[in-house]
Amino acid sequence: MSETSRCPDCGAENAASATWCNQCYSQFGDASTHEDPAVAAAVVAVEERARESDWICRVCGASNPIESSVCSKCSHEIYDSFSGPRSRPEPPPLWSLAIPGGGLFSVGMPLAGASVAGLVALATAFGVLFVTGGRPIGWMFLMTALALWVIAVRDAIAIGNGVDEILLRPRVLSTIAVVVFAAVIFVLIEALQTVQDSVTE
Repeated sequence: MSETSRCPDCGAENAASATWCNQCYSQFGDASTHEDPAVAAAVVAVEERARESDWICRVCGASNPIESSVCSKCSHEIYDSFSGPRSRPEPPPLWSLAIPGGGLFSVGMPLAGASVAGLVALATAFGVLFVTGGRPIGWMFLMTALALWVIAVRDAIAIGNGVDEILLRPRVLSTIAVVVFAAVIFVLIEALQTVQDSVTE
């Protein structure tokens, strides 16, 4: 059985004599100092090939690292880049803009559309609940829901018209979700504390 060594970067097994990782193309040592010029040239060629292994988003044309499954510019999935010729979505139908996240669904961003729909529904439900309960923080939830809806409409129209800059990127949606959930938990804890205080009196 031949000896192997593990790549310090990705953990892949490589031949003990390897000067670069066959999984992540990390170099084991400096290619320019390798004794065999053929090996040094091979390492350089592999590194160049690794740099060229980015995938190009067919929706917006941005170059993305191969490790990323979502375009860093327009949030379309890598699979969209292998599913035929580059094309831009059609402008969203007006009826889809009346539904939170519906416009994003119609331009080929179902995950973002579902996220917006869920966050708008959650923020609206808690907003109404808190406003009817006399808690002013409910207005913050309602304003958040409205802002999300408006931004989603803006993004859907922009994508449909060929503009690739969107505001509701996955990280932005994740951050908004965390803030909304944190606010809900905070308010619920405060409400439970109030109930507990009234029971003990």
